[in-house]
Amino acid sequence: MHRVYGAADPNSGTAALLEVAKGLGKLHREHGWRPLRTIYLLSWSGEEYGLLGSTGWAELNAKLISRAVAYLNVDTVVSGDRLKVSASPSLTTIWRNVMADLNATNRHSI
Repeated sequence: MHRVYGAADPNSGTAALLEVAKGLGKLHREHGWRPLRTIYLLSWSGEEYGLLGSTGWAELNAKLISRAVAYLNVDTVVSGDRLKVSASPSLTTIWRNVMADLNATNRHSI
């Protein structure tokens, strides 16, 4: 028997990206929140054929990218039945804190 986890790439990333957009919109509408920096939510086609979409955008926007604080690739957000997170060293502490919060939340909701 084979396990099937649905449409992981890129659909789970697209769904997560749309939820982030909804959340940011709600924060702005209901609380007047605005980020201190510009946030770009981007999605590309052509990724399975040599990363053509994102590479093309990056080449045209190199100056903008050089000022970026973080880049999150959410191409495949959900796949399988185990949570795996990877990050650059500068984001490791943030992810550890998020994971600790998730563990604490799950313990209280059981």
